[in-house]
Amino acid sequence: MRYGLYIICLIFLTSCATQESATKGVGYFDLETYIKDLSEEVKNQQNVRKTVTLNGVTETKNIGTYTITPELNMMNKYNINKPALAGKYEENKQGSQTVYTAKEDDLITRKLTVETKNNEVTRIEIDGLQKTILSESKQTIVFVPKASFLLKSEDLNRFTKDITKEVLIEY
Repeated sequence: MRYGLYIICLIFLTSCATQESATKGVGYFDLETYIKDLSEEVKNQQNVRKTVTLNGVTETKNIGTYTITPELNMMNKYNINKPALAGKYEENKQGSQTVYTAKEDDLITRKLTVETKNNEVTRIEIDGLQKTILSESKQTIVFVPKASFLLKSEDLNRFTKDITKEVLIEY
C-alpha cells in the first residue's frame, strides 16, 4: 500500500512536469501567444476593405465592422515556438528584424520574419510550404497590425486544376 502511494505520487509529479515543459517554448517568437494577446481593437476592425482573388478573378467588398480573428488564427499552424522544433530554425537578428529560417525541408514554416519598433510588433511575414503526394501548397502571410492582413496561396495539384488565392484585408 505504501509503495503504491509512492508510485501514484511519482506519476503525478512527472505528469505535471511533462505538462509544464510541453507548454514552454524554445525561445523562438511565439505566434500563438502573440495572437492570443492581441487587443480587441486590433482583432475587431472598422471600415474594412476585403479583396479576394481566386485564379485571377478579383472581388472587392467594403465591410463596416470585421473581426480578423479567423484569419489571425490561421497563423497558429506556423508557430515555431514548440519543444519539438527546438534547434530546427536558424535565427538571424538584424536591427529591428528577426528572421527564422527552417533548417530541414519537411518543416511547414519555411521562414518567419518578425519586425518590431519600440518592442512592439510592426510586421509578421510567414512563408509556408505543405507537401503531400497529391499536392504542394505555398503560402505567404503578411500581417501588419492596425493596417492589413494578406494571405497568398498557390496550390499545385497533381490530378486537379492548380489554384491561386489571395485575400487582402485592409483597415
